Amino acid sequence: MKSMSSIIIKHSLEKCYACKTCELICSYHHTKAFQPSHSSISVERDHINGIWRWILNDTCDKCQDEEQPLCVKFCFYNAITIEEGAN
Repeated sequence: MKSMSSIIIKHSLEKCYACKTCELICSYHHTKAFQPSHSSISVERDHINGIWRWILNDTCDKCQDEEQPLCVKFCFYNAITIEEGAN
């Protein structure tokens, strides 16, 4: 199993449908409830140009108690992936 501190979570805007599943599952990881305000991920729409933004903040612990980050596991569109990074 990879060290969670050595992975980087990546997001593809081209594949994202802004379903917000990642936002919900992240909040569940942190609080055991579906509360998007407690998520490390924010999915927002810029209402001026219609573009979706996906933001991962510094509260992300990469789901260290899981085999892989839950946002990656439950992204139905494969828009979220992990890459090896430097420690």
